[in-house]
Parts: sequence; C-alpha cells; structure tokens
Amino acid sequence: MTVTLGLNISALRAQNQLARSSSELSDVFTRLSSGQRINSASDDAAGLAISESLNSDSRVLQQAVRNTNDGISLLNIAESALSEANNILQRLEELSIQAANGTYSDEQRNALDVEAQALSEEFSRILNSTEFNGKSLFSTEPGGTHLQIGLRSSDSLNIEFRDETVITEGDGTYNDETFDEFGSSPVSGPALAIADFDSDGLDDVVYAQLGSSAGSTDIYGGVVIGSGGSSFAEIDTFNVSTTAGVSPGNLYIGITDYGNDGDLDIIFQSDSGAPGYTIGENDGSANFTFTSYTAGTLIGSGGTTSATANFNNDGVDDLATVSSSGSVVTLTMSVQNTQDRAGYESLELDTFSLQTASEALTAKGIFTTARDSIQELLGNIGATQSRLGSIITLNESTSEQYLAARSRIIDADIAAESARMIRFQILQQAGAAILGQANLQPQLALQLLRE
Repeated sequence: MTVTLGLNISALRAQNQLARSSSELSDVFTRLSSGQRINSASDDAAGLAISESLNSDSRVLQQAVRNTNDGISLLNIAESALSEANNILQRLEELSIQAANGTYSDEQRNALDVEAQALSEEFSRILNSTEFNGKSLFSTEPGGTHLQIGLRSSDSLNIEFRDETVITEGDGTYNDETFDEFGSSPVSGPALAIADFDSDGLDDVVYAQLGSSAGSTDIYGGVVIGSGGSSFAEIDTFNVSTTAGVSPGNLYIGITDYGNDGDLDIIFQSDSGAPGYTIGENDGSANFTFTSYTAGTLIGSGGTTSATANFNNDGVDDLATVSSSGSVVTLTMSVQNTQDRAGYESLELDTFSLQTASEALTAKGIFTTARDSIQELLGNIGATQSRLGSIITLNESTSEQYLAARSRIIDADIAAESARMIRFQILQQAGAAILGQANLQPQLALQLLRE
C-alpha cells in the first residue's frame, strides 16, 4: 500500500459513505415524523401528481355529497308543504260532498262555502310562500333546481316537480274595439256586467246608462257577445223607458236567472231609494225583452265601469270598460295580446262555490283533480329522494376509494421505515468510526520520517 502525505483517499471514501448514510437517515426521519412517503416532488414526482389528483377528486365528491344533501333538504321542505296542501284538499272534498247533500239549507251551505274559501286561500298561500334558501319551490317559472352531484359537468340533476309545458300569458298590450249607443240626457254614470248570455262558454258584456226624457228614466245600452276571437258583435241594443221602474241614481246591473229557465237575465236598478227595477229576460240567444216594475228590494248599489274576463277563451284576462260623453255611452272591449313561454302549469285551484248542490259537485271535481296532481308530485318527490340517497352512497364510497388509493401512494410504511432507520443509524455509526481510523493513516508517514 502506498503511504502518502497528500490526499487521504480512504478518509474521503469514508466521509462520502458517512454523508450518504446521514442523508438517507435524514429522509427516514422526515418520513417517520410526517407519516408520508412523499414529502416533496423530488421524492416521487409522478406519485405526487397522481396522489394530488386523487385528493382533488375525493374533495370534489365530498362537496357533491353536500350538494346532494342540500337537494334532499329542499325536497323535504317541498314534501312537508305538499302534504299539508293535500290535507287541505281532502278537507275541501269533504266539504263539497257535504254541501252537495240535499238536507242542507242555503245558510248552511254558505257556512260550508266560507270554510272552503278560507282553506282555498291557505292552499294558495302554501304554494306561493314555500321557499328554500329564497327560491320559490312551486313557481311557474321554468328551470327547476340544478344539483351538481359528481365530478364531471355532466354529473348533474335537475329537480323538477312538474313537467315543463308551454304557457300562454298576456303581454300587456291590447287590441280595442268600441261600441256606442245614444240616448237621452244622462242622469248617472254608466255601468257594465259580465255573463255568458248565449251559453257558448264565452263571456259577454251588457252595458248601459241612465237617461231622462219626458219625465221618465230611460235605460240605454247594448249587449256585446264574444266570438272566441278578437272581434265582437253587438247582438242586442236597447233604449227602454222605465216610467217609474228605475229612478235616477247610480245604475246597478245584476245578473240572475230571473225566469228559472236556465238563461241568464239582466236586472237594472238604481240606488236612488226608490226600489223599482227593470228586468231584461233572455230568450237564450242574448236577445232581451224588458219589463219595468215599480216595487222591489234593493239588490245592489254602485255601478261597475270596468271588469276583466276571458272574452276569447285563450286563458288570458281581457278588459271591458264603459264610459260616457254626454248622451253617448261607449263600451271598449280590449283583447290582450298573448305570448308563449316555457314554464310549469299553476297548481292554484280554479274558482269554485259551494252555495248550491250542483256547484258543490262541480267543486268536488276541481278538488279531486288538484289532489291527484299533488299526490303525483309527492310520488315524484319520494322517487327523487330515493335517487339522491343512492347518489350520496355512491359518492361517499367513491371518495373513500380515492383516499385509499392516495394513501397507498403517499403514506409511509412505518415498519419498513423503522427498519431502514436502524440500518442507516448503524451505517452512520460505522462510517464515523471508520472515518476516524482513516484520518490516522497520515501519521504512519510521519513515523517513517522520524525513523
């Protein structure tokens, strides 16, 4: 072996080995103290990228679980509201069947109708006020409630309580058609009333004004019928001298089946204090025969000068307005233009009455139809709740598997690292001892020089 005073190769080699052992031991300490095999990108760049992707997917799925739980909360609120609405409809059906029984008087049916109307208002309030986080649950607006339930953008679910349909609604603009009648000097403002005089299912209008001539009170005006479109026909006009039948005052127009023949008739009366009245009897085709009576009971007061109705059967409210200028009374029929939009049919109840047995039976059909719709919605809600429960189970399981896969990549094997720690501790100690011995070799050259 060559003895030199220059480089101590043995010491350098021992120092390198000691440095490597110390570095490895330091890495082992880091893994044991953190519990992770990968503590920096240099430990395993590919493994770190894969583990972070798995961690991100797991966190997204956990948020999807929370989203789905929010959806279940929304459905629970909707279910509670619809269950109470269903209870109301069941009570309304009971009341309608009760009112249809022939053993009840008009006063008793009126009491049943009062309760039914109050329940109907509460039914509407429930539908209109039920919200989740400020979002109306039973609105007719389209779109439903979107839930993001998975990793991909396509992993979504739209909660809809009803199928979307095309809704026709008014756009706020009108097409006007006017009708004028001339009479004597006016003594009061005009009035109008809405009814289906020709029994064709379309609303018609009677309009009139009181005038005065030759010591008598005149009623002049006309009857305008709807045709189902945007045009109308004035099928009957009248200028009736009532003698003492209707005294000057505010004109009132009432609608009744005066002759009990199934056709709607007209009653003219004023609030002058003299209870006379004039009857216009309908022949079934909206042609009227007028008769005045000098005594009777005051049936109404104050005239209606405007009213809304569906004159052309398109489901949108139109407007009838009566006005006068001197001896001319003018009826303006304003048909509202329509527009279509996507949305949901309203769950509101149609107008009903329990005042008569026949009306009660008609109302029973309205309530039954509404109850069937509500129960269908409850079934849809239950099915959606079950589906969301399955989604939560799947997402939780998938998130767990992602975390398990990440753990297998990034977590340290404590048993293996403990064995490595002991190994490198021994190598470190041995390296330090050998380095000490290697550092003594140059002293041999000094001893040779002394000799």
